Amino acid sequence: MRLLLSSLVLLGFSALSSLTACGTYRGEANGGALDLTPSAPSGASGPSAPRFSRPSLNVSFAVTGQTNAAVASYASVSAATHGTATLATRNDTEAVRRALFPSIVRGQALDVVFVVDTTASMGWAMTSVKSELHAVVTTLAATNPDVRYGVVAFRDRGDSFESKVGFRLDGDQRQVHAAIDWLTPLGGGDYPEHVHAGLDAGLRGAGAWRPQAAHHVVVIGDAPAQDYPDDPRTFRSVTEEARRQQVRVHTVSIACAFICHKELGL
Repeated sequence: MRLLLSSLVLLGFSALSSLTACGTYRGEANGGALDLTPSAPSGASGPSAPRFSRPSLNVSFAVTGQTNAAVASYASVSAATHGTATLATRNDTEAVRRALFPSIVRGQALDVVFVVDTTASMGWAMTSVKSELHAVVTTLAATNPDVRYGVVAFRDRGDSFESKVGFRLDGDQRQVHAAIDWLTPLGGGDYPEHVHAGLDAGLRGAGAWRPQAAHHVVVIGDAPAQDYPDDPRTFRSVTEEARRQQVRVHTVSIACAFICHKELGL
Protein backbone atom coordinates (compact mmCIF):
# COMPACT_ATOMS: atom_id res chain seq x y z
CA MET A 1 0.00 0.00 0.00
CA ARG A 2 2.73 2.50 1.00
CA LEU A 3 4.70 1.72 -2.16
CA LEU A 4 1.57 2.12 -4.28
CA LEU A 5 0.72 5.45 -2.69
CA SER A 6 4.29 6.69 -3.10
CA SER A 7 4.18 5.85 -6.80
CA LEU A 8 0.82 7.53 -7.22
CA VAL A 9 2.00 10.65 -5.40
CA LEU A 10 5.05 10.93 -7.65
CA LEU A 11 2.78 10.51 -10.67
CA GLY A 12 0.50 13.17 -9.27
CA PHE A 13 3.20 15.81 -8.86
CA SER A 14 4.54 15.04 -12.34
CA ALA A 15 1.12 15.31 -13.97
CA LEU A 16 0.18 18.46 -12.10
CA SER A 17 3.14 20.21 -13.63
CA SER A 18 1.98 19.34 -17.15
CA LEU A 19 -1.81 19.45 -16.91
CA THR A 20 -2.01 22.71 -18.81
CA ALA A 21 -0.36 21.05 -21.78
CA CYS A 22 -2.48 17.88 -21.74
CA GLY A 23 -5.92 19.27 -20.94
CA THR A 24 -7.86 22.16 -19.49
CA TYR A 25 -7.06 21.90 -15.80
CA ARG A 26 -8.64 24.26 -13.31
CA GLY A 27 -7.38 24.19 -9.73
CA GLU A 28 -9.84 26.79 -8.48
CA ALA A 29 -12.85 25.96 -6.35
CA ASN A 30 -15.95 27.83 -5.20
CA GLY A 31 -17.24 31.23 -6.21
CA GLY A 32 -17.88 30.66 -9.94
CA ALA A 33 -21.03 32.15 -11.43
CA LEU A 34 -22.89 30.79 -14.42
CA ASP A 35 -22.64 33.06 -17.45
CA LEU A 36 -25.07 32.33 -20.27
CA THR A 37 -23.97 35.33 -22.34
CA PRO A 38 -23.31 34.20 -25.94
CA SER A 39 -19.65 33.40 -26.29
CA ALA A 40 -18.32 30.64 -28.51
CA PRO A 41 -16.01 28.14 -26.77
CA SER A 42 -12.46 27.85 -28.00
CA GLY A 43 -12.33 26.07 -31.32
CA ALA A 44 -16.13 25.94 -31.65
CA SER A 45 -18.36 27.43 -34.30
CA GLY A 46 -22.07 28.13 -34.39
CA PRO A 47 -24.24 28.86 -31.32
CA SER A 48 -22.49 29.56 -28.06
CA ALA A 49 -22.10 27.30 -25.05
CA PRO A 50 -23.12 28.04 -21.48
CA ARG A 51 -19.95 28.95 -19.64
CA PHE A 52 -18.65 29.80 -16.21
CA SER A 53 -16.67 32.77 -15.09
CA ARG A 54 -13.31 31.75 -13.70
CA PRO A 55 -13.79 31.18 -9.95
CA SER A 56 -11.31 32.19 -7.28
CA LEU A 57 -9.36 29.76 -5.13
CA ASN A 58 -11.02 29.00 -1.82
CA VAL A 59 -9.63 25.78 -0.40
CA SER A 60 -9.61 25.29 3.36
CA PHE A 61 -6.98 22.57 3.42
CA ALA A 62 -3.79 21.73 1.56
CA VAL A 63 -3.97 19.70 -1.63
CA THR A 64 -2.30 16.49 -0.51
CA GLY A 65 -0.21 13.92 -2.31
CA GLN A 66 -3.23 11.62 -2.36
CA THR A 67 -5.28 14.31 -4.08
CA ASN A 68 -2.47 14.91 -6.56
CA ALA A 69 -2.55 11.21 -7.44
CA ALA A 70 -6.29 11.31 -8.05
CA VAL A 71 -6.00 14.49 -10.13
CA ALA A 72 -3.25 12.95 -12.24
CA SER A 73 -5.21 9.73 -12.79
CA TYR A 74 -8.39 11.54 -13.77
CA ALA A 75 -6.66 14.20 -15.86
CA SER A 76 -4.92 11.56 -17.96
CA VAL A 77 -8.33 10.19 -19.02
CA SER A 78 -9.62 13.66 -19.88
CA ALA A 79 -6.48 14.51 -21.82
CA ALA A 80 -6.76 11.31 -23.88
CA THR A 81 -10.38 12.08 -24.83
CA HIS A 82 -10.29 15.88 -25.30
CA GLY A 83 -12.20 16.41 -22.08
CA THR A 84 -11.70 18.79 -19.15
CA ALA A 85 -10.25 17.91 -15.74
CA THR A 86 -11.05 20.02 -12.71
CA LEU A 87 -10.42 19.90 -8.96
CA ALA A 88 -13.21 20.36 -6.41
CA THR A 89 -13.57 20.54 -2.65
CA ARG A 90 -16.42 19.27 -0.50
CA ASN A 91 -18.61 22.36 -0.82
CA ASP A 92 -17.78 23.16 -4.44
CA THR A 93 -21.22 23.10 -6.04
CA GLU A 94 -20.14 24.19 -9.53
CA ALA A 95 -17.28 21.83 -10.40
CA VAL A 96 -19.24 19.65 -12.81
CA ARG A 97 -20.48 22.69 -14.70
CA ARG A 98 -16.93 24.07 -14.89
CA ALA A 99 -15.78 20.80 -16.40
CA LEU A 100 -18.72 20.16 -18.74
CA PHE A 101 -20.12 23.47 -19.95
CA PRO A 102 -17.11 24.81 -21.92
CA SER A 103 -17.55 21.89 -24.35
CA ILE A 104 -21.29 22.38 -24.85
CA VAL A 105 -22.83 24.40 -27.66
CA ARG A 106 -26.14 26.04 -26.83
CA GLY A 107 -29.08 24.28 -28.49
CA GLN A 108 -27.23 21.16 -29.63
CA ALA A 109 -28.54 17.67 -28.83
CA LEU A 110 -26.62 16.05 -25.97
CA ASP A 111 -26.06 12.60 -24.50
CA VAL A 112 -24.51 13.00 -21.04
CA VAL A 113 -23.58 10.19 -18.63
CA PHE A 114 -22.62 10.86 -15.01
CA VAL A 115 -20.18 8.26 -13.59
CA VAL A 116 -19.84 8.66 -9.82
CA ASP A 117 -17.57 7.07 -7.19
CA THR A 118 -19.94 5.74 -4.51
CA THR A 119 -17.39 4.29 -2.09
CA ALA A 120 -17.58 5.32 1.57
CA SER A 121 -14.87 7.98 1.30
CA MET A 122 -17.24 9.99 -0.90
CA GLY A 123 -19.80 10.22 1.90
CA TRP A 124 -18.52 13.59 3.11
CA ALA A 125 -18.98 15.14 -0.36
CA MET A 126 -21.99 13.27 -1.78
CA THR A 127 -24.56 15.89 -0.79
CA SER A 128 -22.67 18.53 -2.79
CA VAL A 129 -22.16 16.13 -5.70
CA LYS A 130 -25.88 15.38 -5.94
CA SER A 131 -26.76 19.05 -5.65
CA GLU A 132 -24.41 19.86 -8.50
CA LEU A 133 -25.76 17.09 -10.75
CA HIS A 134 -29.32 18.26 -10.14
CA ALA A 135 -28.20 21.80 -11.05
CA VAL A 136 -26.62 20.61 -14.31
CA VAL A 137 -29.87 18.94 -15.39
CA THR A 138 -31.93 22.00 -14.47
CA THR A 139 -29.57 24.48 -16.13
CA LEU A 140 -29.24 22.58 -19.41
CA ALA A 141 -33.03 22.25 -19.65
CA ALA A 142 -33.14 25.98 -20.39
CA THR A 143 -30.36 26.03 -23.01
CA ASN A 144 -30.36 22.55 -24.56
CA PRO A 145 -33.86 21.05 -24.63
CA ASP A 146 -32.79 17.80 -26.32
CA VAL A 147 -30.66 16.15 -23.63
CA ARG A 148 -30.54 12.53 -22.52
CA TYR A 149 -28.81 11.52 -19.29
CA GLY A 150 -27.38 8.33 -17.88
CA VAL A 151 -26.24 7.65 -14.31
CA VAL A 152 -23.58 5.09 -13.32
CA ALA A 153 -22.12 4.27 -9.89
CA PHE A 154 -18.79 2.54 -9.35
CA ARG A 155 -16.92 1.10 -6.37
CA ASP A 156 -14.16 -1.52 -6.26
CA ARG A 157 -13.49 -5.22 -6.04
CA GLY A 158 -14.86 -6.76 -2.86
CA ASP A 159 -17.80 -4.36 -2.74
CA SER A 160 -21.42 -5.21 -3.59
CA PHE A 161 -20.68 -4.14 -7.17
CA GLU A 162 -17.81 -2.77 -9.23
CA SER A 163 -20.09 -0.74 -11.48
CA LYS A 164 -23.84 -0.38 -11.77
CA VAL A 165 -25.99 1.48 -14.29
CA GLY A 166 -28.64 3.30 -12.29
CA PHE A 167 -30.26 4.98 -15.27
CA ARG A 168 -29.84 4.41 -19.00
CA LEU A 169 -29.72 7.31 -21.42
CA ASP A 170 -33.14 8.96 -21.40
CA GLY A 171 -34.63 12.45 -21.48
CA ASP A 172 -37.13 11.99 -18.62
CA GLN A 173 -35.89 14.62 -16.18
CA ARG A 174 -37.99 13.33 -13.28
CA GLN A 175 -36.33 9.93 -13.56
CA VAL A 176 -32.89 11.51 -13.99
CA HIS A 177 -33.29 13.40 -10.72
CA ALA A 178 -34.45 10.19 -9.02
CA ALA A 179 -31.40 8.33 -10.34
CA ILE A 180 -29.09 11.03 -8.98
CA ASP A 181 -30.73 10.67 -5.56
CA TRP A 182 -30.14 6.90 -5.79
CA LEU A 183 -26.36 7.37 -5.54
CA THR A 184 -25.28 6.09 -2.10
CA PRO A 185 -21.71 5.96 -0.71
CA LEU A 186 -20.69 2.61 0.79
CA GLY A 187 -17.75 0.20 0.70
CA GLY A 188 -14.32 0.85 -0.75
CA GLY A 189 -11.51 0.09 1.70
CA ASP A 190 -8.21 0.69 -0.06
CA TYR A 191 -7.35 3.99 -1.73
CA PRO A 192 -7.55 3.43 -5.51
CA GLU A 193 -10.95 2.42 -6.92
CA HIS A 194 -12.12 0.66 -10.08
CA VAL A 195 -12.74 3.92 -11.95
CA HIS A 196 -12.32 2.25 -15.31
CA ALA A 197 -15.11 -0.26 -14.53
CA GLY A 198 -17.44 2.68 -13.99
CA LEU A 199 -16.24 4.46 -17.10
CA ASP A 200 -16.62 1.30 -19.18
CA ALA A 201 -20.22 0.96 -17.95
CA GLY A 202 -20.86 4.59 -18.83
CA LEU A 203 -19.47 4.16 -22.33
CA ARG A 204 -20.91 0.75 -23.20
CA GLY A 205 -23.72 -0.06 -20.77
CA ALA A 206 -25.77 3.11 -20.36
CA GLY A 207 -27.48 2.94 -23.75
CA ALA A 208 -26.68 3.70 -27.38
CA TRP A 209 -25.12 7.06 -28.22
CA ARG A 210 -27.15 9.04 -30.74
CA PRO A 211 -25.21 9.95 -33.90
CA GLN A 212 -26.78 13.43 -34.05
CA ALA A 213 -25.88 14.29 -30.44
CA ALA A 214 -22.66 15.45 -28.77
CA HIS A 215 -21.38 12.78 -26.39
CA HIS A 216 -20.09 13.54 -22.89
CA VAL A 217 -19.19 11.51 -19.80
CA VAL A 218 -18.50 13.19 -16.46
CA VAL A 219 -16.52 11.12 -13.93
CA ILE A 220 -16.59 12.27 -10.29
CA GLY A 221 -14.50 10.77 -7.49
CA ASP A 222 -11.79 11.25 -4.88
CA ALA A 223 -9.38 8.38 -5.59
CA PRO A 224 -7.22 7.36 -8.55
CA ALA A 225 -8.00 4.42 -10.80
CA GLN A 226 -6.40 1.03 -10.50
CA ASP A 227 -6.23 -1.60 -13.22
CA TYR A 228 -6.36 -5.34 -12.49
CA PRO A 229 -4.23 -7.77 -14.55
CA ASP A 230 -7.22 -10.09 -15.10
CA ASP A 231 -9.72 -7.35 -15.99
CA PRO A 232 -9.96 -5.99 -19.56
CA ARG A 233 -11.44 -2.69 -18.32
CA THR A 234 -8.28 -0.59 -18.26
CA PHE A 235 -7.15 2.94 -18.98
CA ARG A 236 -6.29 1.92 -22.52
CA SER A 237 -9.57 0.12 -23.19
CA VAL A 238 -11.81 2.93 -21.91
CA THR A 239 -9.93 5.74 -23.61
CA GLU A 240 -9.92 3.83 -26.90
CA GLU A 241 -13.66 3.17 -26.55
CA ALA A 242 -14.32 6.84 -25.77
CA ARG A 243 -12.44 7.92 -28.88
CA ARG A 244 -14.25 5.30 -30.98
CA GLN A 245 -17.63 6.56 -29.75
CA GLN A 246 -16.49 10.20 -30.00
CA VAL A 247 -17.12 10.77 -26.30
CA ARG A 248 -15.39 13.52 -24.34
CA VAL A 249 -14.63 12.38 -20.80
CA HIS A 250 -14.62 15.21 -18.26
CA THR A 251 -13.33 14.48 -14.77
CA VAL A 252 -13.90 16.07 -11.37
CA SER A 253 -11.36 15.12 -8.69
CA ILE A 254 -12.64 15.82 -5.20
CA ALA A 255 -9.93 16.80 -2.73
CA CYS A 256 -9.86 14.27 0.11
CA ALA A 257 -9.97 16.07 3.49
CA PHE A 258 -9.32 14.76 7.02
CA ILE A 259 -12.59 12.86 7.39
CA CYS A 260 -11.99 11.18 4.03
CA HIS A 261 -8.48 10.17 5.13
CA LYS A 262 -9.96 8.54 8.26
CA GLU A 263 -12.33 6.49 6.09
CA LEU A 264 -9.39 5.29 4.02
CA GLY A 265 -7.12 4.66 7.00
CA LEU A 266 -4.42 6.93 5.59
